[in-house]
Amino acid sequence: MRTVPSQVFDEIRDRLWAQADEDDWITLSNVEKSKFYVQWVEHEGVGGVLSRYMDEKKVRLYIKDTVMKPYVRERTKNPLVIFKKLGLPDDQFFVTKSEKPHTILLHDGRLMCWGPADNWKDVIMAVYERARREGNKPFAAVLMWPAGPTNQAAERALIADYAQRLGLERLVWLED
Repeated sequence: MRTVPSQVFDEIRDRLWAQADEDDWITLSNVEKSKFYVQWVEHEGVGGVLSRYMDEKKVRLYIKDTVMKPYVRERTKNPLVIFKKLGLPDDQFFVTKSEKPHTILLHDGRLMCWGPADNWKDVIMAVYERARREGNKPFAAVLMWPAGPTNQAAERALIADYAQRLGLERLVWLED
């Protein structure tokens, strides 16, 4: 397998991410995303180009894991939307910032995390674990783009109970 040149990778990533922006990728189900993977693999400008650098059987996995996996993390990293949703000033001072899920430790010791609603367990546990390990306050979890079960009242009640039992001060849903 030859390495995909950075210019080729960048062109394909930019093309697929632009389409993902248009089609609201973050809110799509796995089944819906699979349809896009099939289209991209079969498209000469994507799968055709990538197959020049790897076995055709590996193209789909490459698109999924190398091109698209960073998409959600990149598109959700800006904390200003989160600050606004939590009623915090845009110029909120924070001490540290990390990812997987996105996390910010505010100057006053409050810790908050955010990510897609379908990863709610990871987001809520990250708030709790990261805050408690460092002696900080588990402040907020912001769950973005709920779909499917996380749009149902019973599921949201379960998630809210989970967050409350772990001592989170705030659980917020970011619908748009």
